[in-house]
Amino acid sequence: MDPGILLSGIVPPLADPYYTRTETVPDLATSLLAGETVVLVPGGETGDDPALAMGGTGKTQLAVEFAHAVWHSRLVEVLVWVTATNAEAVLSGFAQAANMVDAGPPSEGAEAAAARFVAWLAHTTRPWALIIDDLSDLADLRHLWPGGASGRTLITTRLPAESFQAMEARVVPVPGLSRREALSYLSSRLTDHPDQRIEALDLGEDLDGLPLALSQATAVINARQQGCREYRAMLGERRKYMSGTDGVSATVLATWSLAAECAHELPPGGLAWPTLVLAAMLDHHGIPGAVMTSPPACSYIAGRPSTAGGADQNIVRAAINNLAAVGLVTIDPASPVRTVQMHSAVQAAVRSYLPQADLEQRARAGPSSTRPCGTAPRRCGPTTAGCCGRPRPIRCCSAPGCRWRTAGCPTPRSRTGSPC
Repeated sequence: MDPGILLSGIVPPLADPYYTRTETVPDLATSLLAGETVVLVPGGETGDDPALAMGGTGKTQLAVEFAHAVWHSRLVEVLVWVTATNAEAVLSGFAQAANMVDAGPPSEGAEAAAARFVAWLAHTTRPWALIIDDLSDLADLRHLWPGGASGRTLITTRLPAESFQAMEARVVPVPGLSRREALSYLSSRLTDHPDQRIEALDLGEDLDGLPLALSQATAVINARQQGCREYRAMLGERRKYMSGTDGVSATVLATWSLAAECAHELPPGGLAWPTLVLAAMLDHHGIPGAVMTSPPACSYIAGRPSTAGGADQNIVRAAINNLAAVGLVTIDPASPVRTVQMHSAVQAAVRSYLPQADLEQRARAGPSSTRPCGTAPRRCGPTTAGCCGRPRPIRCCSAPGCRWRTAGCPTPRSRTGSPC
């Protein structure tokens, strides 16, 4: 990015490949004018689709595209990205930006700095853009609502459109891709052979046009060298066992579980699931690669004590790359620390398949303890043919590949042939 422009915060990377939408959302770089605030909310024109309201429609990626556009077009002199998952994150992001544009006294607290930043936005003549991503509670912006004649404000949120009726903002619903956009996306990613795209239009409808689901589906199709028809058959079978959970639709659950199963089968086999679980227990907005390859993390993922030597770090990196290959995490190519990020819907899906006791244990322990054989969570993995001798509901098996003994199942053997 242009070193002459001030940047505060970390702008996530654009998806690889990123699909530019031409039908379902306006071009924000040209339609979001100075002095205006736009709020991206999930859903179509009616805003009543529960599947879309659960995330995965691509709001953050649209914000990333906007950030790159205003930067490269030099429409701004100051660009600020704030990840707004809670009030503390908002205060911290605003305070950081305040000290970038005009350093305050060393004794200044975060609240005072944040208020100073909002005042600066209102009065400065320097062109600026502020992106507030993943706003979880409108109250977190109480007394901090940004605005100013010189700036553009873009907010992404899962909150319903009605939440912003009293605010000075233009609400833009973000639906799934249109039929034509979904077909174009699938065609651009499935290029091995023409038969791969048979029933592509139907697959786009099956997945509600959700960019997150389409990304994972095409990744699995390519990894397994399948076609849309074969994937649709697997998706239909998997959905029989799926019911929506808080914050995650049945569609995202089904595509996530197929992707997790695919990653778990890639070499080094059996490590994708514990890697995914560990990542889901950390900050999905960005995990430094060094955290994922630390001795505690290597011990947890490998299921044995580890000093994080070169061999163990390599297999953990391979497991992370496998998760990225099927769209379950992203690795920021511009990050010197190889930041690993996970969509909030994927994080919610993984956590929903962990019993509360396991969640509490992982939250207390962090990546500091190993995972003894036989203690893997019982609701954690997708249905796998052969785990219990035949396809069974997810609750039957501990993890993709059934590496651990589970209650309610015949005693399985791991895919490496050794008993659990």
